[in-house]
Amino acid sequence: MKHFIKLLVFFATLHLYPNENLYHIKIQITLKVNSPEIVRKYLLNFANEKKGYLKNFDNTSITLVFPNQVNKEEIISYIKNLGTIVTQNLKLEDYNDEILKLQTKIKVKEKYLNELNQLTKEANLLQTLDVEKEISKVIEELEALKGNYYYYLELSSTQELKILFTFLDASTIPMISAPGWIKTIGIFNFLQFFREDIFYQVSKKNIASSLSNFCKYNNNKFFLEKYITADGIALGVRKVKNIPKAETNLIWEESVIFFLEGNGYTIKEKKIIGDFHYILSEGITKEEKFIYGIAFKINEEDKETLTLIEFGGTEKHFHKYKEEIQKFIQNYKKKMTLQIIPLLAK
Repeated sequence: MKHFIKLLVFFATLHLYPNENLYHIKIQITLKVNSPEIVRKYLLNFANEKKGYLKNFDNTSITLVFPNQVNKEEIISYIKNLGTIVTQNLKLEDYNDEILKLQTKIKVKEKYLNELNQLTKEANLLQTLDVEKEISKVIEELEALKGNYYYYLELSSTQELKILFTFLDASTIPMISAPGWIKTIGIFNFLQFFREDIFYQVSKKNIASSLSNFCKYNNNKFFLEKYITADGIALGVRKVKNIPKAETNLIWEESVIFFLEGNGYTIKEKKIIGDFHYILSEGITKEEKFIYGIAFKINEEDKETLTLIEFGGTEKHFHKYKEEIQKFIQNYKKKMTLQIIPLLAK
């Protein structure tokens, strides 16, 4: 009797779909980006909006599943706004034959199960025990077939998107529009000004008020002051025009963050140091993390200008100089005149 009830429940929940074209769409795209972390966030939000979900991800890829109702052209169009598509492949997996075979097997098993159920009404006790064992076996087989059947139906109602990330070269990072001096910031614009051959080392005197681990350049065409460490962490001070004019540092802070995030940087820290608004960001290029930071203020003595202190380099070398850089920012314009001695000329 318990098998008969279980059988009725099974029949009530099973519904065989009519024959139709059942395909699973797989889209694979190689996407050139600056920061996979930021792109993943945008993709997850897009998937949620379209009633999709995350299948898996790692540092170099992400796989999402969307309902078939979402147009694949819409998906690809959205991805184009997140980076540069390098390769694009579309694959259709045809499950019509597999689903038809499962339908046939399920019908055969159902018929056999019905016959076994009839036997339990007519058999004696010993025969009934044997029949019930067979019924249990057939029900397990039917449930497995049913599971596979609905698995393929589910696949046929969805499309899978896999994105493989590759990294942008410095020269190819897209720049969003920005006002005035904002367009000049960023790690690659900044480091291009550290290629002169002659530089000077800061004296060991007045270490508390200077960058004791940095060497100072003597050629400052673009910067008021320029420094660099042996492992390539750079720092520069420059003055820029307050155009379009902002009355407060907060306005420029919002613009800086918007610009950096729009170009693939992740903001790691922001705070006030002395008179300066301090922003620390992180990015990735060619699988190497880098740090870019900027501190800025509208000058009290000349509100038509700002003072910028930029710094950055590889993430693995930056953190041992972080405290020293922050002290430099804290004491800028308060520090004693530095005594400079020649170091080396190539």
